Amino acid sequence: MDLPYLVFHLKNMYRFMRMELTILDTKNNSYDITASNKQTLVMAKKQSCSLPIQLNTGWNRVCLNLPDICSRAFGVEYQCTTVVRIYANCRIWRLFFQDRNYADDQLPVHLRVVDK
Repeated sequence: MDLPYLVFHLKNMYRFMRMELTILDTKNNSYDITASNKQTLVMAKKQSCSLPIQLNTGWNRVCLNLPDICSRAFGVEYQCTTVVRIYANCRIWRLFFQDRNYADDQLPVHLRVVDK
């Protein structure tokens, strides 16, 4: 998937959850991104990085700007996402990619976050 924003709606179940992405840069080098609510610090290594996610009560909308993450963590240009893996202790409502960061009210009704 080559769209640059990954959005997912999930419900906080008050347990630790983790999401892993594998992305490619413009030179077809592979990088791993892990996002979790278990950690509180950003950690970056040569081929991988870990990001904290803070979840509120009820339903949450999380939007990851993948080109910005690639640029800051690895110093490379984002090309595409090849793998999305979720180790969930949460409820996933939707997961989708988009071309830019839309506000919730700009999305079609079926893609808006669910009321709490």
